[in-house]
Amino acid sequence: MSPREAQKTRTSLKDSQPEQTMIILVTLSLSLLEGFGARPIPDYDQCLEKCGEDPLDDAEKSHEYDECRDKCVEDGHKHCIGTSTDPVRRRKCTQEAQKRCIENCGDEEDCIEFCFYIYA
Repeated sequence: MSPREAQKTRTSLKDSQPEQTMIILVTLSLSLLEGFGARPIPDYDQCLEKCGEDPLDDAEKSHEYDECRDKCVEDGHKHCIGTSTDPVRRRKCTQEAQKRCIENCGDEEDCIEFCFYIYA
């Protein structure tokens, strides 16, 4: 290889380095953004979405809706307890289930008492 050809090769390598670096940086940035942006929806929230909207006008369907939400609370609690080995975390699972149960009760005192009892 002549000195002139070697110089051309070095120059072309230098010219392509910024482009290669930029491509690598863009690829790395996009992969990091995908990781942050693709957070899964919690199982409890997915369960509630499957219950649909509360049919306030139809008593039977409203009862089915309430049962669906209660099942979501129960399933979420079981899943949380099942995946937790730490007693403090398990207590937080129970407190969260109790809070969700009470939210589903509205103003019904018997229901609220039941939530305090079942998720004590």
